[in-house]
Amino acid sequence: MKEQSTIVTRIRNRNSVLKHSIYNWLKWDVPIKIWDFRDDGCESAWDVVKELPDSLRERVTVFETKYEYRWNHCICWNAAVALCETEYVVVTDVDHLIESKLWLDPPASDELLYPPVMAKYGFCWFRKALWESVNGYNENLTGYGSDDTEFYTRVAAAGYKFRHIAGDTVHHLAHDDVARIAPLIQTGTEGLARNHATEVVHTSNRLNQLITQYLPWTQDSKRIRWDYTQLELGRWLAIRRVA
Repeated sequence: MKEQSTIVTRIRNRNSVLKHSIYNWLKWDVPIKIWDFRDDGCESAWDVVKELPDSLRERVTVFETKYEYRWNHCICWNAAVALCETEYVVVTDVDHLIESKLWLDPPASDELLYPPVMAKYGFCWFRKALWESVNGYNENLTGYGSDDTEFYTRVAAAGYKFRHIAGDTVHHLAHDDVARIAPLIQTGTEGLARNHATEVVHTSNRLNQLITQYLPWTQDSKRIRWDYTQLELGRWLAIRRVA
């Protein structure tokens, strides 16, 4: 069923990880869409993709944002999934590697597949119609945490089933909380950032839990819309639509 799937990921200044995962994903001969929520002046996912051989690069599309002021997982997921033209979508963090056995047992029309291990929660496989039926991910959330679990809660409430994929189907490239907030680390502040990395992530997660409680995401919630300008083959600039 991989022939009907697209792999989507979002990234922010983590090219060293993308260099490992991109070659793994390319083995499966499926389209790959990368939503690059990067800071001005920082590394671009395109810096990795443009070095690929032509035969591989043509399967990858990079969308770069501009004028964005906050890091938001859910905005990235929704934007990337909306652009998929396949029936199935694999949503994955940039630090996950996929084994071939994943493709042997695709999700049914009424279920979502995900790994049983918490560290791999940034990974799931579903039909795009499922995502559309729950209005995608909650774009009220910001920072780090709760984007997966909040989405799963609404998927379950909509009557869909969940099924674990085998634990050895997806491999997580281990990292600490410093890697999560690495884009925020500036020269001369590495020590301070490292000392507070875990607290930053946990505080953001707690904030998102409150947002979920008091600003629920519904079918009437408005997802951000984007205008796209092609920069070169396989590379697009995305700017949120004002109207």
